[in-house]
Amino acid sequence: MKEKYFENVSGIGNLYLEKVFMKFEEENVLFICLDDAGNRYIGVCYEMRYALKWVLCQVSKETILQMLLKLITVRECFECAGNSLLFITYTEEKGEVAEWKTLQEIDINILPDEDFVLKYDSEKDAYCANICNEMFEERKCIERTLKLDAAAYMYAEKHRERVPAERFVVTNKARSYGSGGRNWQENWAC
Repeated sequence: MKEKYFENVSGIGNLYLEKVFMKFEEENVLFICLDDAGNRYIGVCYEMRYALKWVLCQVSKETILQMLLKLITVRECFECAGNSLLFITYTEEKGEVAEWKTLQEIDINILPDEDFVLKYDSEKDAYCANICNEMFEERKCIERTLKLDAAAYMYAEKHRERVPAERFVVTNKARSYGSGGRNWQENWAC
């Protein structure tokens, strides 16, 4: 059963916790939620002292995959959805209060640092594989080749930077994520 994380959010409904990337003490700091329609939202808890405050935005599977492969930073996930950021505040007195804002209306410092990328670990690798599987199942266009390139992750970790774009092959019929085209491929022209 899915864990309900936010209830009756304006314009969305309930949000359920799918994946936690970072925690501080018992609080989820960076995470992915799902709504009842299957849309995903990346969330960051940016305040824990006097009230709990989160900022969330809807993200596609492709964006999540790019973040996990370090093609984009965590902040860039939010910047891509700049006109529809969801802010949720929880206090004992008022409960959960949600409001929508644009990127221009917020203090950009509440978002993760502009160069922040997720570190590699086997859990993120497994989640990445799940996202790839879902994308394949949705398209069912070509023979399934799901071989995630751990070398791309390791390269980025070793050099403490995002994987350079030239390590990723893009054609008009298929995209291969990772070095040398040895990884998962998917036909995007279906």
